[in-house]
Amino acid sequence: MNAGCEYFCARQPAINVKIILFDSLKEWSNPVDSMIVSPDSNNRIAIKTSVEIKRIVVIPEDDSVDGFAEEYIIHKNGVMTGSLNLKKTENNEFKIRSVYVRFNSSDIQLQDIPYLHDLLDYMRKNNDIRLSIEGYSDSHGTDRANMAISIKRAEKVRDYLVKMGIESTRLTTKGHGFVHNKNEGTSQQLRRVDFILSE
Repeated sequence: MNAGCEYFCARQPAINVKIILFDSLKEWSNPVDSMIVSPDSNNRIAIKTSVEIKRIVVIPEDDSVDGFAEEYIIHKNGVMTGSLNLKKTENNEFKIRSVYVRFNSSDIQLQDIPYLHDLLDYMRKNNDIRLSIEGYSDSHGTDRANMAISIKRAEKVRDYLVKMGIESTRLTTKGHGFVHNKNEGTSQQLRRVDFILSE
């Protein structure tokens, strides 16, 4: 990377973490670089960035650990003044909710990783529970394309849960495409994956 500033991130668990670097503050911007970093003896992480970097996201390298994500904003003066801790909240009752995706994408968004780990924990504790994973699209594109992306979104979430140890026999996927009677929300709210629990 180009010569730039060095930043020390907040304390992390003693595991390798993936550092993702962005040159934009836009939520859906693409990363410009990433690296795997190991904490030092004080359990701290030091990274060097180019002067163009505006945002740093830290996630665990190993999917087998509990999900967490931390985001750091770098201001124009080069000072990193704040962080957003997206770690899951302990001792809260689990509530099912949708996860949302970007336009023309099936990728799981960073902010939903902690929620998916809450869902994983719930399913591990309730072995009789089955999960229907149902994808949707917005109104842009043809019916065929919208159906295909909605299926892909559901399958991407299913594959993540299976990778994390949930038996595939407990999971089903469906794609609904663009559902005309659910168009009261914004396009972002339509681009989603819903979950239905059953026994």
